[in-house]
Amino acid sequence: MSSGLGGLNKSPNGVVIGLVQLQLPIVKTKADLEAQTARVVELVGKARRNMSTMDLVVFPEYALHGLSMDINEDIMCTLDGPEVAALKQACIDNKIWGCFSIMELNPDGYPYNAGIIIDDQGELKLYYRKLHPWVPVEPWEPGNLGIPVIQDGPKGCKLALII
Repeated sequence: MSSGLGGLNKSPNGVVIGLVQLQLPIVKTKADLEAQTARVVELVGKARRNMSTMDLVVFPEYALHGLSMDINEDIMCTLDGPEVAALKQACIDNKIWGCFSIMELNPDGYPYNAGIIIDDQGELKLYYRKLHPWVPVEPWEPGNLGIPVIQDGPKGCKLALII
């Protein structure tokens, strides 16, 4: 975020957002998912180290699971599972908010393509399920949570997420 003076100096009420671009992984096994989770956690730390003023780091859709469209339950995440726990800990350890994409286990059907925002204290602040999967390519269940908005994002900003 620019201060208006042409620099990367943070303005007093500004929110600095970092967008991560990375090669999408190939995730076929639980071990692949664990390795990619570790990679994303590593990148949260790298983002913090490279921009100490960053408030929110945003990862792309499919950053954790890749584009395989595999619906194997062994590689699906849950909000109380180890992958989300690792992302929460990364946000705590690096004192940064994070926006992440997970493929969420759905015991009643196809998995959900979900987005989560975690604050710098490791709290899940926003939880969204993709409303309109790209049919017939994406094998995800349509979301059923609407479009949540939080009023207390980084630096008190209003924040929403749509995939």
